[in-house]
Amino acid sequence: MENKLPNWLLISIGVVSFLSLGFLLIWLASTGTIKYEESQKDIAPIHTQQQGAGYRSLLEKNNEKIKTLQSHETLLQDQKEKELNQTRWDTKDRLQLMSTQKKLSDI
Repeated sequence: MENKLPNWLLISIGVVSFLSLGFLLIWLASTGTIKYEESQKDIAPIHTQQQGAGYRSLLEKNNEKIKTLQSHETLLQDQKEKELNQTRWDTKDRLQLMSTQKKLSDI
């Protein structure tokens, strides 16, 4: 029993049947007959939620560190300003003392 169909016809029948099977599977998946996608969806959100929670906690920790560093920075700036003001007042007091001493010596 010999095959009397040409090779190009056999190849085209194979390609058409393969493509139709692919479209059939895609259609069944889109209508919900095949639940393959949902089984994958059950796994993926848990993983991404855990990842998101991890990133969120790291972000919160970093924000807390930034806030404490900013508060320390403002405290240091306030302390420097106080020291600078104290130095200015000390200098003014010395100048006033010197001027009064000079006035007293002139008298």
